[in-house]
Amino acid sequence: MVPDVGKIRQAILISHYMEGWWQEILQVSWAVFGAALLWQFYYLLRYWAVVLWSRDPWSRAGSTVLLVPGQGSAHGETKPVSLVIAARNEEEQLRRNIPLWMAQDHPDYEVIVVNDCSWDQTAAVLREFAEIYPRLRIVTVEEQDKYPTGKKFALTLGIKAAQHSFLVFTDADCRPAHESWLSHLQHRYRPETELVIGHVRLETRGGLLGWLQQADHLFTSLQCYGHAILGQAFMGRGGNLSYLRNLFFYHKGFSVHLKHISGDDGLFVNQAATRTNTGLSLHPESWTITRAPERWSAWFAQKRRHLSSSHYLKWHIKLRTAVYGSTLWILMLWPLVALKHPLWYSLPVASYFLVRWILLGWASVRFKVGWMIPLWPLLDPVHLMLRTFWLFLSGTGKGRW
Repeated sequence: MVPDVGKIRQAILISHYMEGWWQEILQVSWAVFGAALLWQFYYLLRYWAVVLWSRDPWSRAGSTVLLVPGQGSAHGETKPVSLVIAARNEEEQLRRNIPLWMAQDHPDYEVIVVNDCSWDQTAAVLREFAEIYPRLRIVTVEEQDKYPTGKKFALTLGIKAAQHSFLVFTDADCRPAHESWLSHLQHRYRPETELVIGHVRLETRGGLLGWLQQADHLFTSLQCYGHAILGQAFMGRGGNLSYLRNLFFYHKGFSVHLKHISGDDGLFVNQAATRTNTGLSLHPESWTITRAPERWSAWFAQKRRHLSSSHYLKWHIKLRTAVYGSTLWILMLWPLVALKHPLWYSLPVASYFLVRWILLGWASVRFKVGWMIPLWPLLDPVHLMLRTFWLFLSGTGKGRW
């Protein structure tokens, strides 16, 4: 049988064409991975590493120059502080934490607890402690069908009741890590400072849920604090936050996002923070400690609620974090095409993940969760998948990574 020379020639041409086409795809894919790699290196070194090697936020707060609007300045002078907490059905947490709030070594402070429409024994617990601690002040909010209330309304009443210019906020389930917590936050104020972001530490709990909660908490902390150090603060945590009373009223409180259920902390920081008015306190004595949700469903609901406020963020923050998440996914998918490239193509990607996990290990030690170091190669991709799932669950796809 005589072979068909024409068909053989055609097959050879198709083979050469497919080979050239495949090489072009490989070149384009490497260009995409290369661009993602450059962006990721930039993000890690600019927004993560700066948290770890900056000395000032981690230093013990000492004497600083303070400036209170309308009162002038004083060098090394301690100013009075109002601690404001909103509590709804928190009788157990209040029994545990009120004595800790009252044991602060700050010489002049008041504690204002807003009973936010509680139906348990919160009111009785507050009355009981008010007889013991004269500096404890109680504000009560009654539920009204015609005018529904929420945490932002409760905090607004607490701020209006505050007698001092320096406000500190925490949650009913947060306890201070040290008796000098209030002093640390207050001494972080410089003449230009109007807002101070503090760290909230999660209690350690074993199991996959506890590991992932700690991983998510650490990622969020690096993202939050890195932007704050660079003058781009866009979020904070209500469990450890401070700002001037005048700043709150200057921005008309929570009016911009009053109808949104969450955001009394992060959205206000996003609204009020500037390049120069935000301080950061990361010394372990300035931390507060809280518990993460004990069930997957509760944790997912919490994350969905937090991500739902992401559309209020400034456009450049949304763009930057979206690019971060997208390029990280590209690098995570590198193993799918790695065998199609020469081995040395994989070295930059491997180097990136080595740097990434070294930084995460360093951060784990800094934030006192060093036991997480060997778990990062597992937790990192799983956490990325969870964050992506939460973004789609929130219904926006535009949230924070």
